Amino acid sequence: MIQEDCFAYWPSRCKALKRMICAEQDYCKFYKTKEQHKTDLFNSEARIRKLYGVSPEKFLEERGIIDD
Repeated sequence: MIQEDCFAYWPSRCKALKRMICAEQDYCKFYKTKEQHKTDLFNSEARIRKLYGVSPEKFLEERGIIDD
């Protein structure tokens, strides 16, 4: 069953996986709503700021994960 309210759903494809697991099975372990995804992003950014005292972008930059 295709979960159209999933954060990774894009018409006819999944942005998180190479194929649409939800079209083949009743359950996808990556499924979460757009609101859940937004909350998770907020919480992870807050955790990085609390632990390292920098923005997530700066955190990744300092570790050479992204070039800016």
